[in-house]
Formats: sequence, C-alpha cells, structure tokens
Amino acid sequence: MTRNGYSFGMDVDSKLANNAMKKARRIKTMTSYGYEHSELVIDMPWVASMMGETAWLVTELHDFVTIRIEDSPNYRVIYPEKEGDHS
Repeated sequence: MTRNGYSFGMDVDSKLANNAMKKARRIKTMTSYGYEHSELVIDMPWVASMMGETAWLVTELHDFVTIRIEDSPNYRVIYPEKEGDHS
C-alpha cells in the first residue's frame, strides 16, 4: 500500500476491493453557486475491510478523506457521525 496525502492507492488482489467498491454510491449536492456536484462515496467500514492491518488508520485515526484503488476514480470516505458532531 502506498499513501499520498489524503488518499491512498493499493495494489490488491482485486476481489476484496471490488466487493467493497460495489458498496459505493453516487451522491449529488448543490454547491454554494447553485451548481450540481456529483461524487462517489464509500462508507468507512468498507474502506477498513480493504486495508487489512492498516485499518486502524481509518477506524481510529479517521486518517483518509478520499481513497483510490489502482486506476479507479477517487471515492470520498464517509465516517459515521459521532455524538455532538454537526459538521
């Protein structure tokens, strides 16, 4: 696994990665300028399932904002809200 800033790329036996990435979804939001923005998102538990021994980077440190598997597009990592977290 290589890490680069807020994202990581992994060379994986892609069966596990493909199964996890099937859990991704596309969301659409409006920007402050009124334009529609679409992005791929994936929930943190599915990211952790791909990371093996380094899953603590996601589960405990919340260390990744986006992920990319090999030549895939970037996926934004969605962390569960903690009590009192309104961001």
